[in-house]
Amino acid sequence: MAVYNRLSVGSGGGVINNFQKSDRQPDATICIGLGGTGSDAIKKLKREVYKRLKPDDENSPVPAYKNIKYLLIDSDDTKLGAQSDIGEIQKQTEYFDISNGDIKAALAATDLLKRREEMQWLNPNIVIKDAGNGAGGIRQVGRFLLIDKAPALRAKLTSIINEAISGVTGELNIHIFSGLSGGTGSGTFIDVCYIVQNVLESLGRTGNSRICGYFFLPDVNLSIPAIAGDSLVSNYVKVNGYTALKELNYLMSLEEGKGRFKQNYSTFSVDTVKPPVDLCYLISSTTSSGVAME
Repeated sequence: MAVYNRLSVGSGGGVINNFQKSDRQPDATICIGLGGTGSDAIKKLKREVYKRLKPDDENSPVPAYKNIKYLLIDSDDTKLGAQSDIGEIQKQTEYFDISNGDIKAALAATDLLKRREEMQWLNPNIVIKDAGNGAGGIRQVGRFLLIDKAPALRAKLTSIINEAISGVTGELNIHIFSGLSGGTGSGTFIDVCYIVQNVLESLGRTGNSRICGYFFLPDVNLSIPAIAGDSLVSNYVKVNGYTALKELNYLMSLEEGKGRFKQNYSTFSVDTVKPPVDLCYLISSTTSSGVAME
C-alpha cells in the first residue's frame, strides 16, 4: 500500500482533524468506476471519503477503510496518477485492466470469434482506427474487451465483495459510475451491472444488497471544450450516448415489457428479468435553467 502524502492539498489531502469527520454506518460500500468518466468520479469520491469519514485507525499514517472498497474497470491505464495521491486508484488492488494489446488482430480473427458463444452479438465488420489506449470510442469494442475477461472480472468482484462485507452487520451498497458516451464506459456498464448481480446471487447477498447506477449523460463530455471542438469525437459522443440511453431505458423496464436479459460469459451466464440497477441516477452538466457547466 502506498504511503499517502496526507498533508498535500494538491494530492487531495490536507490537515483535517478526525474530530471534524463523521462516524461510519455499519454498512459495506463498494464503488466501481468504468472508463475515463468513471475513473474521474471515484477518484473524487475517494478524496471526499478521506475528508469526511473517520478511518479505521485514526492514528495510522495511512488512512484505511476496510469496508469501503474501490474498483476501476478500464482499458486505458495511462490516466492513473501518482500512487501516493490520497484519491488515486491503486493499480495493484483497485484496478481491473480489460485492455488488449493487439485489439485489431483479435477482432480480425473472425473464424475464432464465430466459434465463441459469448461473442455471437459482435459485429464482425467493426473497423477500428486507434485503440492503443482504450476502446477507440466504439461501444462494441468496449463490450468485447469486458466480455473477453468476464470470468476474471467475476472472480475479482467476488473477492472485493467478500473483503468488504467481512465483519459487517449492515447492508452492502454497490455504486457504479460510468459515462454513457465513450467506448469503454458506455460499452461495459450494462454487463458490469449484471455481472455484479450474478456475484451477489452466488454469495446469497441479494436480500440485503443494493446496486445504484450513476450514469453521466453526453452533455457532461460535451461540456469539455476539447471534445466539443472536435466534430468527430463530439459526434460519436452523441451517438454512443443516445444508443446507451435506449438500452438503459429498455432494460430498466424489462419485467413490465416481458423481456429478458440473456448473455453467456464463457464460464457463467446471466438470464434475468431484473433491471441492471436498483436505483438509477442520470447525471447532467446542464442546470435546470438550461445553463451548461464546464
